[in-house]
Amino acid sequence: MPFESLPPMMAIGLNVLAWFLIHMVAGYAGARMPRYCFVNDAGIYRTRSWEKNGQFYQQVFRIKRWKRYLPDCGEAFGQHASKKAIQSKSISYLESFIMETRRAEWTHWIQIGISPIFFFFNTWPVGCVMLIYAVAANLPCIMAQRFNRPRLMKIAAAKRART
Repeated sequence: MPFESLPPMMAIGLNVLAWFLIHMVAGYAGARMPRYCFVNDAGIYRTRSWEKNGQFYQQVFRIKRWKRYLPDCGEAFGQHASKKAIQSKSISYLESFIMETRRAEWTHWIQIGISPIFFFFNTWPVGCVMLIYAVAANLPCIMAQRFNRPRLMKIAAAKRART
């Protein structure tokens, strides 16, 4: 049943509830996935040449100015530490942090990927708004992970070379 037959406030409420559930389920699923799913930079996690080891995000989007304002909900699901700042420079910690950037990126890609479901129960224009929301809410978080990961990998590689 399309939401166009519902009162507008109820339709808005159902969309908000659906987004809340999508965010929570994706976050929970990401937190429960085994670590081995996020141990290497294959597939979507591989840094592309055009990203210039993350510098593309600084040059084009000035990411250092705004990334600190992004929410970090990883701790809410109880399996990983904050990604706001480096807590240690040990190799094991850096490798864990790098893995968590992949986990976070996966979670945000999943949320974007799920967003077309809104076309099934909304009008076309509302479905488009939901898709725009999905990209606007998740892409900055993905960009932050893709900016941080190459830098962390460089630090970890230098640390490994010294030991």
